Amino acid sequence: MINLGVKNPSQSKKVKELKKEKSQKKFGTNCPFQSEEIKRKSKETCNNKYGVDNWSKSVEGISFYKKNTIEKIKSGLKDGKRFSPFHGKNEEPIFNEIKLHIEYKNLLKDQEIDGCWPDELINEDIKIAFELDGIDHEFEFQKEKDKRKDKVYISKGYMPIHIKESDWFEDKELQIVKVQETIKFLEQINQLRN
Repeated sequence: MINLGVKNPSQSKKVKELKKEKSQKKFGTNCPFQSEEIKRKSKETCNNKYGVDNWSKSVEGISFYKKNTIEKIKSGLKDGKRFSPFHGKNEEPIFNEIKLHIEYKNLLKDQEIDGCWPDELINEDIKIAFELDGIDHEFEFQKEKDKRKDKVYISKGYMPIHIKESDWFEDKELQIVKVQETIKFLEQINQLRN
């Protein structure tokens, strides 16, 4: 192999120029990935394989990026500290109230499900990932994020339950009944499976 004075041939100025020349000739752009044809084919492939136009939007992509980010954060923690997501000020009192009205008393906190942290979790005969949604969940970007998290939960066998804080404070009894009915439904499904 010719010594180009670099560790990787792609770092060579000569190789870079050859790549650019070839791309210009074939696609009319400096890089194949600038080509509209390649962009279209890439989106098409992602849609066919993952149901989204970009791999980073797929359940696999989201999980991959979250896990890598979490590992980077964990590697920076000192003195045995543990990574923990943000907890809203109303989470504890709301979930304590819910526990009074359901038979599952062991709601788990700070449990990771493939790079996502539900606010609370039932991981017994039935599997539920609870999310307490504050006002910020009304924004479109947060709604999209919630949908992606729900896909992860479902892919791991959990039923996501979202409780809006505003709905809770407006009529907590109704929210408790919704949780109880969802639990009853999941228990019935379990009975049919067994």
